[in-house]
Formats: sequence, structure tokens, C-alpha cells
Amino acid sequence: MAEARRIVRPIISLCLIGVTVLGFMNVYGDNTEVIRMSEDLACSGQDKCDAKIREMAKNPLWHTYRYSVPKVGDVTVQCQRSLYLVGEYSCQKQ
Repeated sequence: MAEARRIVRPIISLCLIGVTVLGFMNVYGDNTEVIRMSEDLACSGQDKCDAKIREMAKNPLWHTYRYSVPKVGDVTVQCQRSLYLVGEYSCQKQ
């Protein structure tokens, strides 16, 4: 039983450290591409869209952006990864 603890505890610790690192990367990493995707969605195909970010909220699981779009008003877009902490981002209007 004691030998199993020596193996299981480090594995659990490494998994928790890995999840924490991925969460920090999602919050503090470069999100330029995600902002571009969300702005394109907020503009909804308008040719000359001048959307301004009014509010941005980021957490490890998703990013939420609120835009002020001319002729439309306020638009909220939420972007999240395909597999919670990893994968490609996809965005949808709220």
C-alpha cells in the first residue's frame, strides 16, 4: 500500500500542476486571435464595422467580450476552447 502512494501522489500532483498551468495560459496568454474572431462575429458581416470593446472578462474556461457596434448596439460574444483547457477557440453570440 505504501508503494502505491509513492506512485499515485506524484502523478496526481503533476496532473494538478498541469491543469493549473493550462488555466494560467488561457487567462494570461496572448488572445489577439480570439479578439479578432469575436469582433468578426460581433460585426456579423458588416463591411465597415467599427466595433469597440466595452468590456472583457477572461477566465480559464472562456472569454467574454462586450462590443458596442454601430447600428446594432451592444453585442456580447463568448469564446471557449473545444476541450475546456485545450483546443481551438470558437465564439458565439450571447
